[in-house]
This record gives sequence, C-alpha cells and structure tokens, in this order.
Amino acid sequence: MPGSHDNERLLEKLTQYNGKISERSYAPGTHIFTAGDKPQGIYYVNEGLVKVIRESEDGKQVLAHILGRNEFMGLVSLVRRSSYFSTAVAIKRAKVQFIPKHVFLKLLQTDIEFANAVVRALCEQLSSSRDRMAHLLTKSAKQRLAALLLSLELAYDEDERYQNALIRLSRKDIAAIIAVAPETISRYLAEFKAKGFITLKGPDIEIENREGLLRLSRVVI
Repeated sequence: MPGSHDNERLLEKLTQYNGKISERSYAPGTHIFTAGDKPQGIYYVNEGLVKVIRESEDGKQVLAHILGRNEFMGLVSLVRRSSYFSTAVAIKRAKVQFIPKHVFLKLLQTDIEFANAVVRALCEQLSSSRDRMAHLLTKSAKQRLAALLLSLELAYDEDERYQNALIRLSRKDIAAIIAVAPETISRYLAEFKAKGFITLKGPDIEIENREGLLRLSRVVI
C-alpha cells in the first residue's frame, strides 16, 4: 500500500518507546471509531480491511477510503487535536493496533526523525484524498471500477490471512467507493467477466487479465 514503508518505521519507533502496543480484533461491521468522538490515540491496521465513511450535507453516508495492512487511522484528527470527522468500520475481521495519545504526542515533540516521518505520512494521506477526488472527476465509472479492482487485489494480496488475492468486498461498498448504483457495478462486472478480465466466484472477484484492466482504467504506472 502507498506509504507503508514509512508507516512501518513509525510503528517501530512507537513500539520501541512504549514496549508492546495493544492489538484489538474487530468483527465485520464493527465500528473502530465514530465521527464526533475525541481521539484517545491512533490506530494501525495490522490485518484486514477497514472502510472510512463520512456523512454528506444531505445526511447520506459516503465512503471516503478503504484502508488496508500497514496503514494508520485517525492520524490527522489527533495531530489537529480535533474530533474524528469520519467513522471507521471493519469490512472483514481486522486486527488493529492502538497507540495511546500520550505516547504519540511525546514522540512527536521530542524525536525529530519521528516528527518528519509523521509529516510524510500526513502528506501521503492528504495526497491520496486529493488523488481520489481527481479520479472521480476525470474518469468514467467503468474506468474507476477497473482501477479500484486492481487496487483491492493488491490490498488482499498483501494481507497474510488470505491464501489468494480474491476481492472480498460487497457490491454495495464497491458502488459507494466509485459513486455509482450497485446495479451498475453488477452490470460492469458481468461485462468484465465476458471480456475475460475477471472471474466471479460467488460474491468474490478474481482478476484474470490485469493488462486489460490497466488499459481500461488508463492508470499511469
């Protein structure tokens, strides 16, 4: 995942400072933190996938991010010392490490190397948010779906709990990420299957032709 190397170094620093960091397991659908709560620390995804959702002005839930292994959650809110403006929910069973606020802030104030790594991590998160907005504005729904499938495959491939890189995300969540109706996702998936890009295994998706999806998505690598 993007920025995972810096994030691993951040966690290593935190672990050295505080000894063994606590790890919590969250069942699918369980809230890890909720918008409006005050941060008591930051979270680090060790296994699984987590969706981050926000409420739009008209009261609808909008899926803002999908976070996977080696990614931090709640970092921006803690640094800003503000309440969470998003809600984090486990998609599949997730193992998440919790780093207390006092440990994080102490290192931020006393360790220049750590502070620089935090700045890089914050820039990466903000850049990812801007990239996602640009992606939504400049690509068609079909192109966004192709790019998302490639990203999700990578996330599952990096998760050591799984023996394969099958994409295990509901059609509803996929639709929310790229801002289309679930029925549109089902139609596009059927089209991708007919073209040999993917195989559907029950609710799961397996990519068969990465080059085809790359060409369709027009992702520059």
